Amino acid sequence: MRTITIRLRDFVDETKRRERRGGAVIVAFVALTIAAIVARPAEKQSPQAPVPTQIPVVTQTVPIVTQTMPPVSSTAVTVTSAPAPPPSPARAVATPQALRFEPLTAGGSSAAQLVAIRNAGEKPLAIRNVASNGSAFRITNGCSGGALESRASCSVAVVFSPQSAGEQTGSLSIATNGGPLSIALRGVARPIPPVELAPLDFGRQQIGGKVTPQRVRFVNSGASPVMIGDVTLTGEPFSIVSSRCKGAVPPGGECEVQIAFTPRDGRSDGEIKLASERHLVAHASIAGAGFEVQQRPPLHLDIKPRSLHFLAGATPPQRITITNPNAEPIKIYSVRVVGSGRTFRVSAEKCEGTTLQPRGGSCVIVVGATASFVAADQIQILVEHSGADRPDTIGASSEPR
Repeated sequence: MRTITIRLRDFVDETKRRERRGGAVIVAFVALTIAAIVARPAEKQSPQAPVPTQIPVVTQTVPIVTQTMPPVSSTAVTVTSAPAPPPSPARAVATPQALRFEPLTAGGSSAAQLVAIRNAGEKPLAIRNVASNGSAFRITNGCSGGALESRASCSVAVVFSPQSAGEQTGSLSIATNGGPLSIALRGVARPIPPVELAPLDFGRQQIGGKVTPQRVRFVNSGASPVMIGDVTLTGEPFSIVSSRCKGAVPPGGECEVQIAFTPRDGRSDGEIKLASERHLVAHASIAGAGFEVQQRPPLHLDIKPRSLHFLAGATPPQRITITNPNAEPIKIYSVRVVGSGRTFRVSAEKCEGTTLQPRGGSCVIVVGATASFVAADQIQILVEHSGADRPDTIGASSEPR
């Protein structure tokens, strides 16, 4: 006979564990299992051992401890959601953050470049002011005074319009409730090609004589103002009498500089320059020559005849021949008639303004008289020329029959 000992403490512990796991059903299953083990017959004994005629039955009562699990109460679970976060403040973002313009000639204007301003926050973005710093940059503002909702944007157009040559810098300043923005602006202006003005020539002037000043005139034919800072003159015989070319010359405007010439022996050359602070705006060449008056005997002309006489009636015209017998040319400036002149007709077109060549150059003056004159008349024909300070004189008279 085999005795099976069951430790009640272990059983109870096991039962409690199982109750916790499976409840009352599991505890009952364990109790049935123990009862089956107790009721199982003993194993067969060895053949050498005598078999007892009566097997004592040991009965042991195993208390089954039951534990009632407390009922599970159906408690309502309330799920409370977290409050939504507040909207993020407005935040200004500019794209791009800098602008650089291609080089252009001073006085011109570039194509517009755009700066986009965007609200990267959730609250409205108020744009309070947009301004450009730098005289070479102009803006067309499509943003100032407005408000941008979240993720909305607006644009500002920037134009590069330099008035002077050189590197130009500036900035675009934007004031918002989402923070200030500053966009750097940069461009390079090439000098305006200098204007070549009409040359100034004083001609041949007597040394020591009075020479009338002449003017150099500059006209701004461009679309932008032209700045003139300095007016300089080279060439010792020339000097500036007055200058109105200082400061800005508007489009279509003009200015002038008065130049004086003090003749010297021989030819003199110079140049006048109108410049801004950094480059040449306009220039013109200046020339003049001086000569000394030489004391020399006057040159005479051979004039044949020097006296004419007409009678009333059919008197034909008479010719006066003027010849240069000298070794240098003589220019006849004018042929004038002094007297009443009613009776006579003088034709001097072939002599006035003519230069008589040396050793025989000549011209002809034709004088006629009316056939109906009834009273005596007379005139003087004055021939002014470069060979003498005084004109040569030819007389003409008429009388009735």
